[in-house]
Amino acid sequence: MATRHDTSNLERRGHTFYWRARVPTRFRKVPPQARLSFSLRLSDHHKAAYMARRLNTLLADLTVRPTAAMTTKNQLDQLFRAEIERMTAHLDDIAFAVRRSGGVDDVREMEADIEVGWAYRLIQLFGTTRALSFEADCSGKSMLLRHSIPEPHVATIAETFRAEQAEARSPVFDRAVRQQMADVGLADTLANRERAKMELYRAKADALLNVAERWPMIDRKQNALVATTLPEEERASLVFEADSAAKAESGDSSVDTNVRVQPEPELSVTEDAEKIALPVEPTSDDEVAEAVPPTVHPIETRAAERPVPDAAPAGRVLHLDAFEASYEALALNNRDNWTTATASDVRMLVRMFRDILEENGVSHSGQIGQQHVAALRQHLNLIPTRYGQSSRLRIMKPAALRAFAADEIARAERRGDALPKVGLSASTIRKHLGNLDTFLNHVRASGYAVADWSLKSLRPRKPKAGALRLAQVKPSPDQVRPIFDLPIFTGCRDASSRHVPGDAVFHGGVYYLPMLFAYLGARRNEFAGLETNDVLDTLHGPAIHIRANVHRNIKNAQSDRLLPVPPELLRLGFLDYVETIRKVGYRQLFPELFSPLLTTNDPGDRFYKDFIPIVKASPHFSSELWKRSIHALRHGFSDTMKQAGVDTAIISDIAGRLGESETALRYTNVAGLPLIKKQLEKYPVITGHLEASPVRLLPWVENEELPPWAGKKPGDRFRK
Repeated sequence: MATRHDTSNLERRGHTFYWRARVPTRFRKVPPQARLSFSLRLSDHHKAAYMARRLNTLLADLTVRPTAAMTTKNQLDQLFRAEIERMTAHLDDIAFAVRRSGGVDDVREMEADIEVGWAYRLIQLFGTTRALSFEADCSGKSMLLRHSIPEPHVATIAETFRAEQAEARSPVFDRAVRQQMADVGLADTLANRERAKMELYRAKADALLNVAERWPMIDRKQNALVATTLPEEERASLVFEADSAAKAESGDSSVDTNVRVQPEPELSVTEDAEKIALPVEPTSDDEVAEAVPPTVHPIETRAAERPVPDAAPAGRVLHLDAFEASYEALALNNRDNWTTATASDVRMLVRMFRDILEENGVSHSGQIGQQHVAALRQHLNLIPTRYGQSSRLRIMKPAALRAFAADEIARAERRGDALPKVGLSASTIRKHLGNLDTFLNHVRASGYAVADWSLKSLRPRKPKAGALRLAQVKPSPDQVRPIFDLPIFTGCRDASSRHVPGDAVFHGGVYYLPMLFAYLGARRNEFAGLETNDVLDTLHGPAIHIRANVHRNIKNAQSDRLLPVPPELLRLGFLDYVETIRKVGYRQLFPELFSPLLTTNDPGDRFYKDFIPIVKASPHFSSELWKRSIHALRHGFSDTMKQAGVDTAIISDIAGRLGESETALRYTNVAGLPLIKKQLEKYPVITGHLEASPVRLLPWVENEELPPWAGKKPGDRFRK
């Protein structure tokens, strides 16, 4: 049952705190008694209380001020000033050219500036999509007449207004606005873009209507249109007061039609504020009067904000070509939590989902719907199971990849061959959909619009614990022992033919790592990525410290542990090998698993590629050894220790897993070296038939050369 705390809207369920607040009545579309509720994913009361208070403040702000700003006044001022400077310089050039041609006192030049300036002013106030009829009851025309614009010039201003308004909706103008927004650091949201446009048109209008400085020789009192540009109005920033138009027409002299600018404090950007639904733009003159307060700064004029379709959530959108950059930001946030393999999996999923969206005609995050998540799920059912192992298949677009799989099935049916495997496994699909959930949550948390989605009924069910136990292969020591009859351990012909029996024994990763896996049950990359300084001399004997280093990370905090060097490895010259590698000058304990030509090295994968082909080439292992052969050694070790009576908490400490009980997790430290050494004695010796021999390094390791698989230059390693 949920437990309330002294902080408003904060509840605890079990060990986890939740924020649960009633939706304000101001949001009329929300059902009565509805609540906002989500997990804070915290068990610490102080941290949870701090977050709850922040959320309560945000909710109160949205309640009191539902039109919370999405940008800062300073950023829009920068846009305005930059446009003023550009426009003024352009107009000065035109005026200079006119003066050079002798038309310095041509009143028609000033009239043209004023007409275009008023067209820009109307776009600033009414927006880029609001149509004005300029008939008798039109607010735009009423405004022009109220400011003494002669009737003959209204038609010219109307024609200019329509042409410039159409230009404002063009893709070319949009690109220019986005660039100017980027120059001042303004987020590219729908509302911000409209606000920026309004500021740009305000700047254009101010520059054009500032005619006194450009045309000093013209007597403004001699022309009806020019006479409207009185000195006190030349530099004013107009604020449209729609409800005053009707009063002015009715003869209400109490209406102040002068410019009024309300002081506005600096506002700060909040990602949550960008999710506020924008109000629908007024469609009639009466609605304009209700929508625009009498003293609103042009930045906050609601006519400048465009409605968002019901099908798309409000806020800025992330275009498909920016998905890669968003992934990079997500990877940077998780650089301490993700392994290289995890980061690669998420990157592949983001690219795949982007291609699916592109295939379905989606251009940005605001258009993503539940059907697109379902389309990705179906795509995973129809592609080759091992498509990721082929560079040719990995670069295919979704439709081409599905067509390839269908063609392969049809070809196999015609030939009567076994059908190729199509469709990813349930566990892989769970992983991909989990990565999708992580990415979309990151996009939403970054302030971009993403509709609600659900993975319910799409993500395969997680196997039950009993089924997991049956699915895992746990080879016994008797099943593992034949591995050490391979020529790698008993003697091979030479370094390049280690699968052929002979008299040579070469010491390195392929020789020592299988023993470490069998006797200690560690993960593949934990031992493959060891450094020479990870082998220590302790008070309790030689030990191996599994910890993060520059070559590879470790899975989690409990993976950092100290393990004794098994006696059999001591007998077979492991310490002599370590000392020899140190003297040659290597930092890596198994340098043949690394190449300086690669930007990323996975020594565990390299060991697998070197070792498993030798195993499969042996007549003793003609069929598949085990599924996930190397990891099976880890499972077999744990099972053997349990059958020997070793406490499961100690097995977890040796394997680098968290214990299951409160005592193991909170009240005790990990097992020490003496205890682990004593328990390891219960694992039978399976390498006793091997003879110790002087340390002999692989030729390329001894000569500090590149391993044969690395190639002479980066491109060579892909050539056959």
